[in-house]
Amino acid sequence: MKHRIIISFFTLFFLNLQISFVSASEEVTFMFNPEDKTVMIENTEAVKKEIVNKETVKSEKSVVKTRIIYNKTQNGFNLVVQPLEIKFKLNNEPVENPVFDILKESPVIYNIDQKGQFQGLSGYDKIKKLFYENFTEEFASQIAQIFNKEKMEQKAEFEWAQKTGSYAGRTVSHKEKWERKEKLNFEQTDPVSFNVVTQFFLNEKFNEKDCVKIVINYENEDDKRPFIKGNAVVYTDPDTMNIYSQTMERTLYFNKKNDKGEEIPAKIYEKREYDYEYRFSVAE
Repeated sequence: MKHRIIISFFTLFFLNLQISFVSASEEVTFMFNPEDKTVMIENTEAVKKEIVNKETVKSEKSVVKTRIIYNKTQNGFNLVVQPLEIKFKLNNEPVENPVFDILKESPVIYNIDQKGQFQGLSGYDKIKKLFYENFTEEFASQIAQIFNKEKMEQKAEFEWAQKTGSYAGRTVSHKEKWERKEKLNFEQTDPVSFNVVTQFFLNEKFNEKDCVKIVINYENEDDKRPFIKGNAVVYTDPDTMNIYSQTMERTLYFNKKNDKGEEIPAKIYEKREYDYEYRFSVAE
């Protein structure tokens, strides 16, 4: 009897250890904790199509290589973002645009606080100045509207939140779901409101890295135009919030007026794929 009691005790002890281990791995806390001077190379392939009455009227394809350097400050990090290579096709024809040369020479700085939250952009004033120094006033004015700081900050904040800001400092469990409302501005239509549903999958592997897989869906209460549908998937290391892969696919549905003033159905389809390389010191 005594022997059986000892065996039962060790069996229960072992099972308790297993239960504790499983419970511990059932949740993680995201910590924005990159190494100072980390260099991230982001490779992006993007496709964008405008479709009117089921006919593609405009297509764009870009391949961009961007270097991002994480510089630690007293208040958090400054992320120095600089395009290194830009290749662009419009309707399957290569485009050489002098604007790309200015962008490659003009880094933009993301200001991120210690908690991993976006605080703003800097560097666009220099870009705007270079536009007016290198182009006609009319062309520079048109380009400056596209690279409007307010629009760029809204876009940057949304994208940062999608891959980092929304999760930094927060604890999640396996398959946990979050929901929030979002609003974005588009050139083609009025601001569009939609629901963002995010789900977390723990203990995922990406290229042998231990990651959390974040699945994001864009949903609407109805299909009244304008509206957005789409999804994104992010693989991130919760201990540093270094990202190892990201994909995004979405469609904006809206109505567009034809030459007769009639409203016809149209949509903008976008797909982006990102991959990342890391170095942990700045190359000379």
